[in-house]
Amino acid sequence: MTPIELQRKLQIWCQEDYDGSIGISDIKKDIEFLSRELYNEYDVTKHGGHGDFIFRLARWIGSAETDDDQKSLFVLLRHLIFFGDNELDAAYRTAFSRHVVSWLMNDQKLNVFSTTADADLKSILNRTLLTEITDSFGLRSFLGKNNLHGRPRYTWYAHRKSWQRQQFIDTEIVRNLGENISHIVLFEDFVGSGSQVEPFLKLACNVDRNIKVLFCPMYICPAGAQLALRLQRQYRNFSFSPVLEIPQKCFITKNAIDGEHPDFPTIRKTANVVHPKVVIPGSPQDFGPFGFDGVNQQGATGGFIVTSTNCPDNTIPLIHRRRAGYWEPLFLRTSREALEVTP
Repeated sequence: MTPIELQRKLQIWCQEDYDGSIGISDIKKDIEFLSRELYNEYDVTKHGGHGDFIFRLARWIGSAETDDDQKSLFVLLRHLIFFGDNELDAAYRTAFSRHVVSWLMNDQKLNVFSTTADADLKSILNRTLLTEITDSFGLRSFLGKNNLHGRPRYTWYAHRKSWQRQQFIDTEIVRNLGENISHIVLFEDFVGSGSQVEPFLKLACNVDRNIKVLFCPMYICPAGAQLALRLQRQYRNFSFSPVLEIPQKCFITKNAIDGEHPDFPTIRKTANVVHPKVVIPGSPQDFGPFGFDGVNQQGATGGFIVTSTNCPDNTIPLIHRRRAGYWEPLFLRTSREALEVTP
């Protein structure tokens, strides 16, 4: 479908929705504004032959075969959550100034009104290792935006195959911070079900039970938050403090639940109908219509979330997956998985 063909279709949909009960006209106005002011921040499609948002939108809508499914995709845009560059910068600043600093001050019972408060905080910061779980968090950028000098950097995911507890202590803790390390912070930009971060949180907690551990994701889904809270009950040296926990009402599930948004039954039907076009059925990368870990459906997060740096795998695949000749994505995701070969 071309942008001109999409505009003609939108005119028909707006006329059919003469009483505004579906809200096609309002969605159209919002999308026209956000495509100019926000969606162009998406890194993956800034360069190359992906085209501006309006071209990707037309191809995406046109990937569905029936008019009902095409309209359902357009209505889905009402639920899209896009975290732009400014929101990520604010999350970086909030993570440090509010979550990390407050956690350290509370743990050490520092008096904020003391004349030595600033020196006391710097002292404890010098014994705190700030780390990232995956490189998608952007630890270098986080340190720069918070004006944190000389901090050692460690990415848990990068060392998962060769991870040795004593080697970690010798090279990352003792060499960088000395033997008086007292706190470790693990950051992540986006957490869905939590299955990816869980082993690294446990590793951190087991380095030394006397070392306090803080897990501070920028954005986290309800399933991931539940996992983190369970670990908080399991490990006395573990604390969980997210910048933003996205509420359950923003996610679509495989089966209908009480109180869900009136749009969701139609969107759920479309997600199931188009899924065989979105992903090669039965392929190793087929997580189901509702996102990562959807094979067993217990951890499927069913998100409509896009960040300016990438599209999370927990977001429903029809938004971010490409299958040549079958499906065009709205926000193409860059993945750690090998490129999919389409027969």
